Amino acid sequence: MTSRLAFQPSAKSTFFNPSSGPYQMHPVLLINELLSIIFEYAYEEDPADVAVLARTCRAFMEPALNELWACQLNLAPLIMCTPGDLWAGEPLEDGHARLDFLRQPIDSDWARFDFYARRIPEFDLYPFKQLSVPIFTALAQRQPCTPILPNLRRLEWW
Repeated sequence: MTSRLAFQPSAKSTFFNPSSGPYQMHPVLLINELLSIIFEYAYEEDPADVAVLARTCRAFMEPALNELWACQLNLAPLIMCTPGDLWAGEPLEDGHARLDFLRQPIDSDWARFDFYARRIPEFDLYPFKQLSVPIFTALAQRQPCTPILPNLRRLEWW
């Protein structure tokens, strides 16, 4: 008698690596809710491990990225996802950097920002000394009636 959790290959769980042949992934690893729990624990140990998992396979990407972006302290990480020629950092006395735009952003500059912004349900807002006034102006003018963080459920102000 086999276990109900015994591995049963299926077309859905097979993928091909041209360099070394087909691999089989257990169907339980296709359950996003389970992956989210696993990645939450992995994040507590080392967030870099979750970043590696996000790049491992398509099945892991969404839940791993959601865990990596689950709670942010400011908007600087999102700004740093925009093209590198758009922004620069100026060192501050506290060891952080103040980000500023080097040019006016165009619509396509916001693609990665939006891709990650939708993954942020919690925002623990620390003082915004890391972003310049032109960045806030650009954010406000970009889409005035659209939320910057569309899936935000909790905001904590420090």
